[in-house]
Amino acid sequence: ITDRMKVLTIFQDPNYSRWALSTPVHLLGKWMVAFRTAFFTWEGDVERSDLGIRWDAFFDFHTLIFFFLALALFISKPTKRMAFLMGGVLVGMTPYVFSFDPHSGKLVGCIVPVLAAGAWGMDSCLDSAEESFPRFKPLMAALLLAFFFAFGGKVNFQECYPKLFKPQFPNVLVSHQATEDAQKYMVFLHPYESRFGAATALTQTVLEEKNHVRLVQSSNAIYLKPGEEERDIAVQTPYTDPAMFERIRREFPETVWTDLRADWQPDNAALIHRGIIPIRDLSEKPGKLFYIQRISPSTWTRDFYDVRAGIARGVIATEDTLPLTAAIPVGLGGEVSGRFTGSFHADADGNYKFSVSSGNYVILKIDGKKRLDMRPRPVGIVLARSVTTRLLKGDHQIEYLISYQNGRNAPPVQVLPPVGPEQTLGDSPEIFSSEKSRP
Repeated sequence: ITDRMKVLTIFQDPNYSRWALSTPVHLLGKWMVAFRTAFFTWEGDVERSDLGIRWDAFFDFHTLIFFFLALALFISKPTKRMAFLMGGVLVGMTPYVFSFDPHSGKLVGCIVPVLAAGAWGMDSCLDSAEESFPRFKPLMAALLLAFFFAFGGKVNFQECYPKLFKPQFPNVLVSHQATEDAQKYMVFLHPYESRFGAATALTQTVLEEKNHVRLVQSSNAIYLKPGEEERDIAVQTPYTDPAMFERIRREFPETVWTDLRADWQPDNAALIHRGIIPIRDLSEKPGKLFYIQRISPSTWTRDFYDVRAGIARGVIATEDTLPLTAAIPVGLGGEVSGRFTGSFHADADGNYKFSVSSGNYVILKIDGKKRLDMRPRPVGIVLARSVTTRLLKGDHQIEYLISYQNGRNAPPVQVLPPVGPEQTLGDSPEIFSSEKSRP
């Protein structure tokens, strides 16, 4: 009795995909699921929900009509060729049936036999009708094709658009709001690994590739240079972390809050809390979540990225104003890259030689133009590269990008001016005190 109850339990379990092929009953159940997924309805409870549209079968409805015409033809007038095609349908379904964790994409092997059998069945029906009505076949074939393509396109659009493009998933909500806020505010995202549900670090890094968006750390300095625009802060924090939400409300009482919710959520629910913190609410003394730190015009800033998505792209993990050659901040690991920005003052017109010796991938931009692109092959082999460029007297914007593949310190950039000793870019931080920084 116990063994029979186990078999019955397996047969009744809709999640056949998660079981090993252990009984004939289970094998029969998986064939049933395969046919249902291919022709009738895709059910998210019997396979992976991230690889299909719920309730939408693998084949369109007109394919189902053609195939069952072929099946009826085969039953009424069996032939070897039609038997071969029907066998091909079963063979095409075997990857779905005999594999663990199947999804509807594994039914791709039965596309050709299903379409060939369906075309054959439809052709036989049209031939039969043509015997009674001459010239019926071409006209009816054209009308059927036009109807099926038009109706199929309409139905598919109605199925796919609302379910794939219209829903506001966590990644979409976070990204759209961050992109909009980046035009006006300094944007911070509270660490969102699992707390934002489906909003992952890698996904947000790709979506925010062109925006200056940072992660919230335990303490966040807002670096301001003299004359720089003081923008308010837009921060997003997930509803699953009420402690962070309460901390911001307590430390910055003037914050204006709005809730970000998906269109499928009730009015009393929210995915993300978005707050606008006025810059005037920030102190110049560390201690709170955000504080202002005044820096001199010549101070370099270092932005670090700890997600594998290219060199210095996406969401900024942390930012500081330490010397360029200082080590990577504690807590960052894996494939870290950095973007260091600052200025270089040329004392006179002339040719300046910039030199780097490193086993890391290094890019040097001067006034927005790439001047040095060094990619050690193989990784870890130390190379020495230099570039000479003509600069006019005055300040020049410098961008120094590095992928930390060999060690945790950035190699120094040496500059040899036309006259005078060699210099090192960004060799020391320059920070204003609160008293001296006031206009």
